[in-house]
Amino acid sequence: MLEKNSPDGLLFGPEKLKLEFPIPYPTFETGKPLNGTLFPNSHKKMYETKKINRTTLLLLALFLPGAFLFAQTTGLTDFNQKRLQHTKQSMWVLGAWGAANIVVGAAAMSRTSGADKAFQQMNLGWGAVNLGLAASGLWTAMHTDPAAFNLYQTTLEHHKLQKIFLFNAGLDAGYVMAGFWMQEKSKNASKNAERWKGFGRSIVLQGAFLMVFDLGAWWHHHRLEPELKPFFERSEIGFSGNSVQWVYRL
Repeated sequence: MLEKNSPDGLLFGPEKLKLEFPIPYPTFETGKPLNGTLFPNSHKKMYETKKINRTTLLLLALFLPGAFLFAQTTGLTDFNQKRLQHTKQSMWVLGAWGAANIVVGAAAMSRTSGADKAFQQMNLGWGAVNLGLAASGLWTAMHTDPAAFNLYQTTLEHHKLQKIFLFNAGLDAGYVMAGFWMQEKSKNASKNAERWKGFGRSIVLQGAFLMVFDLGAWWHHHRLEPELKPFFERSEIGFSGNSVQWVYRL
């Protein structure tokens, strides 16, 4: 489908709208020479038509960008709703893991001893921390207005959260290595060997889960990236040599 040009400089295409602002024509009146040439009434009518068309373009320039800004804002609100929904889903997963560790750890501590008891104690502690973090993140996501972000703020928040998940995944790998080190240390420890072993096993488990969780949460949010990119590609301003053009892709 080819673009269709209206007499007002408004071009319609299959997926875009273009406004052209012609460079002003020289002002002249019928019967007065311009460069030694007399212009008939037909030229005056053409000039007046151009003048009317430029007035129409000016009105469009004033009102259409506002309409498209409203459309963009609505699109950003939808994107932020999805972004916050993904955050809530991630926090529900983290909270469920934390709650499970608290329940199982509390129930098993009284029935175990030695390294197994230390394992359950550490799991309970990690569960409490994870449940607290999940509750805080969930509360924030549920009380955040998705319409309160402009394009810059939306992009900043979206990428900041992804960086946090990736940074945490690096910390999680460190937890796993620390847990293996604690288990190795328990073999030669003269005191609290069983505790070192149980705590080490727990930290390996918690670190491994959190690393999978953080990488999964990062990917879950990163999948929204293609939906954010079009906001930066829909509008452009250019100069064609004899007109200024503003293009908005629908």
